[in-house]
Amino acid sequence: FGPPHSMAEAEAAAAQSGAGSGTSSDDGIVLPEHGFVLRSGLAALQAMESLEARGAKALLHGSMVELSILSFTDQSVRDLLADWAVCFVDSENHLQGAEQMELRCARDV
Repeated sequence: FGPPHSMAEAEAAAAQSGAGSGTSSDDGIVLPEHGFVLRSGLAALQAMESLEARGAKALLHGSMVELSILSFTDQSVRDLLADWAVCFVDSENHLQGAEQMELRCARDV
């Protein structure tokens, strides 16, 4: 996402300004220090909105996990939305055991 606390600061600024509520626009949310994860999430949301505009039924879900890779055999995944619950990535590279939430607007991302 970016430097420590940058997402919390962006969320606080968006909450104060109302940016991102009810829209897929990143205006007032994305800062230069934000990285590809946030930008990719917003691009995915805009793609879903485009599909819906053409009559497709689409819904984007997301999770928030911390992945720690200390070595090839020492790895852990913790769910940040569920009090650091342990989750894992299965053999098909799908995240398992993490809480999922609907992403309906830029502020959700």
